[in-house]
Amino acid sequence: MNTYIFDQSGRCTCSANSELPLDNLEDGLVGVHSESFYNPNAIYYDGEIKLTQPFNVDVSINLITGIPAGTDAFIDGNRQVVDDGSLELEVSFNSTVHVVLIHPHYQTIGLEVTCEV
Repeated sequence: MNTYIFDQSGRCTCSANSELPLDNLEDGLVGVHSESFYNPNAIYYDGEIKLTQPFNVDVSINLITGIPAGTDAFIDGNRQVVDDGSLELEVSFNSTVHVVLIHPHYQTIGLEVTCEV
């Protein structure tokens, strides 16, 4: 038996290859016992354990679209939450900007975005 603990966003925060007690979890956490073994970085909880999916975004000059609401975007180490489906990048000079997208229902992805002034 395997045990998985999920936070309010559905992200797996803990896993164990044994059956741990679930009666004393902190508020906001959900514990699940499962016969199946999952990579804790590849699952989330939404009423049941589900596998994360790849992001399906479009990248163009200075812009990423198709981003699910609630995604954390890390740009040069700065975190920005995307709630409207797109991320527009403004730069002081032409460059390539590395962006990391993180969402509990999707596989983390790193993107290179060509940016122009």
